[in-house]
Amino acid sequence: ILMGWAIFLLVDAIISPAGTLAVYVGTSGRNLYGMSRVGYIPRFFSQIHRRFQTPWVALLVATVISIAFLAPFPTWYAIMTFAASIAIYGYLQVGITNHVLRRVAPDLNRPFKTPAWYIFYPVSFIVASLLIYWSSWTYVNAIVAGVILGFPLLLLGPYRSEIGFTRGTAVTFAVIYWIVSAALITGWYLGWFSGLGSIMSFVTYWVLVTLIQVLSLLYIWFRSKHPDAKAALWIPIYNVFLGTISYIGSLGPLSTPIIPYPWDYVTIAILSLITYFIAVQLGYETKDLKEIKQKGLPIE
Repeated sequence: ILMGWAIFLLVDAIISPAGTLAVYVGTSGRNLYGMSRVGYIPRFFSQIHRRFQTPWVALLVATVISIAFLAPFPTWYAIMTFAASIAIYGYLQVGITNHVLRRVAPDLNRPFKTPAWYIFYPVSFIVASLLIYWSSWTYVNAIVAGVILGFPLLLLGPYRSEIGFTRGTAVTFAVIYWIVSAALITGWYLGWFSGLGSIMSFVTYWVLVTLIQVLSLLYIWFRSKHPDAKAALWIPIYNVFLGTISYIGSLGPLSTPIIPYPWDYVTIAILSLITYFIAVQLGYETKDLKEIKQKGLPIE
């Protein structure tokens, strides 16, 4: 009986997530389709199947990405931890965006007004940062690596015209960026830096990771002078301190943490708050927002 029950639970554990898998692959495909339609990634992703009327390219890419996510993580727990953490990472900008709107467009019609928003917005950023930090260095490193490797996709789509990049310039930048980034990240996971010791190997790796992010944004800024490049500078700042504290804090791989508990939590909270207000100050009035203000459209 116990053996039969164990088999039942095992089968259930395999079948039960199938519905969730279908939903997430479908919504991820639709997200890619939507990003393609608004110009953030190439139009290729928005192709519709003639017979089924579905964004088949986006769905296939989402499926491949989903499978690729399984490769580095040996257990279901690891997959869920990474998925939850990177989802929270995506929510970091919510409070920042709303705060920037309060700053640059205070008179817009707001059907819903968040009570004590000046407290909830920054606190939500701190809480999200702590949730990501609690996933530990292993997942923080993977999250930052994913953010870095995904960045050039923005430049390969119609968005490149927004910043004045030609197709050739965007492709050249993306190829060089991916080669350098992939080599660096692969080198870390393969232990190329391990001969430098636990501290110096991290310092070398993380300095190079930081340079890739900062120099890329500076290159786009000096070439296009587009305010998006300046407004995005808070992201590498955030990644730098998040990764650093994750490695040297109480949840990192060091046997003796440089910043022990609970001071690592306090440090994350303080640096998150500083980064939050830096991001708010870097925010600006976009063309879309100007249009909304001119036409008097409410923000819903």
